[in-house]
Amino acid sequence: PSAGPAAIHDVLVTGATGFLGPFLLSSLLSRTSYTLHVLIRATDSEHGLDRIIASLRRAQLWSPALETEVRVRVRVVCGDLAEPHLGIACRASGTAGGEAAFQRLADSVDAIVHNGALVNYVRTYDALRPANVEGTRQLLRLAMTGRQKPFHLVSSTFIYGWSTELVVGEWDANEKMSGLDFGYSQTKWVAEQL
Repeated sequence: PSAGPAAIHDVLVTGATGFLGPFLLSSLLSRTSYTLHVLIRATDSEHGLDRIIASLRRAQLWSPALETEVRVRVRVVCGDLAEPHLGIACRASGTAGGEAAFQRLADSVDAIVHNGALVNYVRTYDALRPANVEGTRQLLRLAMTGRQKPFHLVSSTFIYGWSTELVVGEWDANEKMSGLDFGYSQTKWVAEQL
């Protein structure tokens, strides 16, 4: 008999300071008891927490109680989706140190919620690929490093570009690749295929 799925206590979250991120973070904090490891471009943990609190304020979600939950249950992971090993290693430690930091992160989380992306409607596919495609690839690798971890991708209707579809369902995948006429939609479509 195989064991059931592992209990989830620690979840890696990306994109916490973006458009949807504050709502996602607030919901996870209010509806779960998880410790949230938030991958964020920050110089240090305090800077990361400041960016998270500021994004909650911009989204008009901030409250003293929510800030307390953030400070108690959020662990800042300084990094960058566009960098090798998610940019989580100290620059001085090099590639070997990057893989070691990546392994430590893989060992410390039980699930991944990938909401992060570089959103830009003007930049080319090549400019957005490191964050949106390779970042997703690195997170999928993280999900398979050590024990397997559930991976939740927050997608976008931009997998249809500037869609003229009247209805787009969660099950739709734009198999014809129609409307993918700018870099952001192209990278979101490729990331979803991964």
